[in-house]
Amino acid sequence: MQLTRRTFLQAMSAALKAAPYLSDWSKTVKDGNRPRTRPQVIDNADFLRKGMDWTGERLADMDAAGVDMQILSLGGFPQFAPKDKELSLAQSVNDRLAQTVADHPTRFAAFATLPWGQPENAVAELERAVKQLRLKGALLNGRPNDHFLDAPEYAELLAKFNELRVPLYLHPGIPVPAVQAAYYSGFTPELTARLSMFA
Repeated sequence: MQLTRRTFLQAMSAALKAAPYLSDWSKTVKDGNRPRTRPQVIDNADFLRKGMDWTGERLADMDAAGVDMQILSLGGFPQFAPKDKELSLAQSVNDRLAQTVADHPTRFAAFATLPWGQPENAVAELERAVKQLRLKGALLNGRPNDHFLDAPEYAELLAKFNELRVPLYLHPGIPVPAVQAAYYSGFTPELTARLSMFA
């Protein structure tokens, strides 16, 4: 399975089902203001195009911003991809990341995507990504699945990170509904959406 616009959108559609409040994002605040006077989220119109372009425009943007090297990873929520496609999607993404790094070794390194809903496959894919593809660790955007990362089924995977001596980058993301309601409800819909993703 290749990482395509369609597979990316399928994973994002599943993420919206898990977090319907995300549809309230950018209803009142426009991201991507120019000129950039502060750190900000990319404009929604640019998100998919730039997210799928790992070299062309990205290298030009890096040069314009004075960035020498960047760590690539798959954004969005691949852990919400259909379970029967999760492993092949992770493998395809990691192969593409590795090729991009190989093509531009002085500009990019990368964090792997793992099939979080299949912890035993995630262990093997992490090992392949680090040992064969030379990726630097892995990224988890939010929760791994319906459980927290400290659930027993992730013990072997966490031990593999330790054994390989690579980082797991935990990016804030979609919390489980009970956490989202307890911590982030009661605000305006847009603030609830943004806090749920980044707080």
